[in-house]
Amino acid sequence: MFKKIIFVLLIIIPTQVYAQNQIKPHLLPVKQTEKKIETSDMVLASTFVLGQILNTGNMIYQQNSGYYEINPVFGKHPGKDTIYAIKGLETLAVLGSLWLLKDYRKHILIPANVIVWGTIAGDLACGVQAKFEFN
Repeated sequence: MFKKIIFVLLIIIPTQVYAQNQIKPHLLPVKQTEKKIETSDMVLASTFVLGQILNTGNMIYQQNSGYYEINPVFGKHPGKDTIYAIKGLETLAVLGSLWLLKDYRKHILIPANVIVWGTIAGDLACGVQAKFEFN
């Protein structure tokens, strides 16, 4: 019985190895290439980060000048730590989604830029001075 098992194994193992060597390359799964970051995506991401930095500095200046915040996420008079934390999380969320959703970078960055720069423009239109404090 033991000799029969060894005989069967000696026949099966080389056959399996031979079968694996006969796999055609065109039948293998296609490797997906990494989507490269386009220049326009880099410009949009940089513009978004710049807008976040300017908006953060402007919010801190407004809080120190006696203005109040109308965004309920921040509260009426957020401290610097709260502003830094929320703005940092906003930025990380947008940039992280760019990394995860590579095919939709422009679909994420364009609305994000419109929101950030629209907020800055809205502050300027209301007569709020564009001064920046980070300390």
